[in-house]
Amino acid sequence: RVENFRQRVIKFRLNGVLYGFDPNRIYSRIGIGQTLRDNRNYSLKAVLEIEKFAGRLLSLIPDTAKCLVALHNNTNDLFSIKSYIPGGIRQKDAKAVYYNETEDVDDIALTTDSLVYKVMADAGYNSIWQDNVKAKKDGSLSVYSGEKGIRYINIETEHGKVEQYRIMFEKLMAWLLNPPPQPVENPEEEKESTGAQNLLIIN
Repeated sequence: RVENFRQRVIKFRLNGVLYGFDPNRIYSRIGIGQTLRDNRNYSLKAVLEIEKFAGRLLSLIPDTAKCLVALHNNTNDLFSIKSYIPGGIRQKDAKAVYYNETEDVDDIALTTDSLVYKVMADAGYNSIWQDNVKAKKDGSLSVYSGEKGIRYINIETEHGKVEQYRIMFEKLMAWLLNPPPQPVENPEEEKESTGAQNLLIIN
């Protein structure tokens, strides 16, 4: 658990210089460089220290984990489903988008996995299937997971909407723990089902 006094940006001093970084932009060197610049100070030594920190966090993910579930908050209208629809700033990051105009635009499910995308979209939630090849290499855990072939889903709601979190999370968990059987061409190649012991939830 990383305690940061309810602040998103993590700050640290190195050789007398104060650096800051977004902890969800540290899973690539490009992402680290950008988040350091966004927070005013950059140096290669700071990049290397943050890389060590990211590596430590990734080492905490068990090898048996089949799915990563992230729970995020956002600020009203700052980051939403509209970011991914045609004309949005992240349009190219999405392989498919389901936009339900009756839902709050700030409440979204973003995933690296087509099946998870379909489950959440069919349930009526604003949903994004990330393009794991073309998505901007921003250092986020979702892009890292997409590159590594890891099933990842981020449930994101506007600050304070705890009930919406709960509803979306329960829908996701109901499917992950009891997925319907999927037809396979070769039974010997059938993937293991995702059980509770194979989930990792990141808040």
